[in-house]
Amino acid sequence: MKTEIQEAASFRHGEGSIEGIAFRGLWLIVHPPASPSRRPDQHDWHEWVLVTEGFYRVRVEGDLVELKPSQSILIPKGCMHQALPENECRLLVLQWDGGRCAPTGPRQLQDSDGRHQDLLTWMWRVWMRQEANAPAFLDAQVLALLLSLDPGEQNDSGWVEDVERYLRNSEHKNLDLNELERAFGRSPRQISRVFSERYGCSPIAYYRQFRTERALRRLRSSNDSVAAISRELRYSSPSAMYRDLKRQYGLGPQQLRNMDEMS
Repeated sequence: MKTEIQEAASFRHGEGSIEGIAFRGLWLIVHPPASPSRRPDQHDWHEWVLVTEGFYRVRVEGDLVELKPSQSILIPKGCMHQALPENECRLLVLQWDGGRCAPTGPRQLQDSDGRHQDLLTWMWRVWMRQEANAPAFLDAQVLALLLSLDPGEQNDSGWVEDVERYLRNSEHKNLDLNELERAFGRSPRQISRVFSERYGCSPIAYYRQFRTERALRRLRSSNDSVAAISRELRYSSPSAMYRDLKRQYGLGPQQLRNMDEMS
């Protein structure tokens, strides 16, 4: 069995949409039983290595670490490490640049509820599709994932702004308060209260309005069908997008498109 690495065509190096963080890549890796040991390495990006099958051994700053499924390790940039894949294993490896919320040292994590694996797998699928807004969305996902590990590190003046960035970069999914709770490690009630005080509306209302504005821009800038645009923006159905447009602009998708053509 050969080592399999599936990757996209290009990288972005520190050019993210969120200051201080930029998604670099997300790999699905399979190591065969007889894979030779790699040389020690220390690279210029951060890594999150999650084991999904088998057992993975890695030497980090001289210490031997053995990981089994649902376990992972954060490796900050510049940290000396050496992979020792002596047994067959499958890994999800997330890479990102930037100093914001970056790990200050190696850290082992337990994914007891499978949330990390589900999120990383889903992020990988978004990245593989290479949609126009995927890079900004993935930057926001990396930031939220890191913040969820240490919610106490989110200072009172900044974390709600991170929620706002997350919402603006999340047209790839249909958000709810439970998703925000998982992402930011704060209760839905606290998120709603603080967000409303800062932005004058609930986070879900803010997200709905932003996504509706994107739907209007897509209607005006393309000939794509209403169904195609609703799928792109992760509406549950074209009728759900119709309702949001009607609520915000008083007109349906085709009426809005016709008005733009007549102007």
